[in-house]
This record gives sequence, structure tokens and C-alpha cells, in this order.
Amino acid sequence: MTEKTLTLQEQVVAVARLRNTERSLALAIGLAREAWEDRNRVEIDNYNAVLAAKNLAEEALRARAVEEYNLTGKKKPAPGIEIKVFTRLSYEPPAALAWAIDHKLALQLNKASFDKIAKDNPMDFVALTQEARALIATDLAKALGEVKF
Repeated sequence: MTEKTLTLQEQVVAVARLRNTERSLALAIGLAREAWEDRNRVEIDNYNAVLAAKNLAEEALRARAVEEYNLTGKKKPAPGIEIKVFTRLSYEPPAALAWAIDHKLALQLNKASFDKIAKDNPMDFVALTQEARALIATDLAKALGEVKF
């Protein structure tokens, strides 16, 4: 099977058609979804109410289980409940950065900041190249004017 190479204009028209079809389908799906939600409003509302209640109950259960652990030290305070103990670090970022600089550890390049500086201040080890990128108009129908698609 031989492939036909499309001209640039034909490619623009093809993308415009696909975008048009996409919009139509998205609209149809949106309308169908709204109709489905209307027909199933009671079940959806019930589900959302149960979901909210379940989340609150789980939060309360977790808090109560941690209280029990703090009182008894039991890591399995009830069937289906297990306590995991995690180490949390708290520190002042400037102090941590000073330590990291002193020890030449845990440092990472802030690429965004470096890129801004390197664009304005040429450096021997940084290569600046130009890269072309194609931007496609959001409204291809307007850009195409009289062309049918």
C-alpha cells in the first residue's frame, strides 16, 4: 500500500476536521453524561453521602487507633488495624542548605534559575541553540477562511 504524502495545506485541513469531530463528540458525551447523571441523581447523591461519611469514619478510626497505641503501645490495637511508626524530619531550610554546602552533599541544580542566568550570561560549557517549534492556531476554521473541511 502506498502512502500519499499530504501537502501542508491538506494537513491543516485534516487537523481542522479532526478537531471539529472531537468537539462534536465531546459535546455529545457531555450531554449524555448530564442526562445519565440526571437519571441517576438519587444514587449519585447517596453515593456521595456514603463516601463522605466513610471518609469521616475512617479518619476518626485512625485517630482513635493512634490514641490506643499511645496508651498501650500495641501496634495492632484492633482487628484490621495496624500502627506504623514513621520518622518525620523538621528543620530550617537555610540551616540544612548551609550544612549541605559544608559537606558537599544533597545539592541539586535549580535548572529553571540556572537556565535564566545562562541565557543572559554566556558560559563556556553551555551551548545555546535555536529550536523551531510549530504552533497550530486554536481556531483553524478562522485561519482556513473559505477552505472547506
